[in-house]
Amino acid sequence: MIRIRDLRLKYSAAAALEAGLVESGCVLNGLSLDVVEGEILGVIGRSGSGKSTLLRVMSGLEPFQEGSIQMGDSELGPKSRQAAQAKYRAQTGVVFQDFHLFPHYSALQNVALALKIVRGLETDAAEREALAALEKVSLRAAAHQYPETLSGGQKQRVAIARALALKPRVLLYDEPTSALDPDLRFEILDVIRGLKSLGITQIVVTHEIPFARRVSDRIAVLAEGKICEVGTPDQVLDRSHSEATKELLKRNWG
Repeated sequence: MIRIRDLRLKYSAAAALEAGLVESGCVLNGLSLDVVEGEILGVIGRSGSGKSTLLRVMSGLEPFQEGSIQMGDSELGPKSRQAAQAKYRAQTGVVFQDFHLFPHYSALQNVALALKIVRGLETDAAEREALAALEKVSLRAAAHQYPETLSGGQKQRVAIARALALKPRVLLYDEPTSALDPDLRFEILDVIRGLKSLGITQIVVTHEIPFARRVSDRIAVLAEGKICEVGTPDQVLDRSHSEATKELLKRNWG
């Protein structure tokens, strides 16, 4: 479904290119990756390896200097026209680690607002679709609650519903459990696995190796701005052939 080829991104874009930064200054350094339609792909790597940057690039929020991303019949490149960028971005939804909910809006209103702004729906239509999205993450009963009354796991589920309501082909998660207590992380795991039945492709950036093992169909490992290994959780975490992966696991598990 997604074909990424030779992505290169330096820290300060055009200014960095003009300054002639050396290769080690690249965040993404010739990265290539294929994502299968409908799968849950976990992305792991050391801090600074480019995980979150890759997610921003894949969402269309971060420009890059070289390479291409193809999603279905949409292609994103360094010189893509504005219309092509908009067509690509419309197919992606992003779930951030810090929820980004408006505190003075209920769960329903937070989700409906995105539908009003992005799709131009009237209030009644937006709220109907927002309720349907909240139901998909098992939060319909909390639709009229405000963020301060919700647990961390519930807030993150509202954020997922907000992205889901826009009907993306791909959901991108940036450390979706990092702001949660350990006992709430299973809520998000269950939601992500449950959404697989809808056929949505999901990419989950996480530093939590046990979470990546449980949530992912496949795992990709980033090191020095490149994908160094891709495979099933058992292949990557138990039978790794990459020294970068082995070092990552050693640092996480001793």
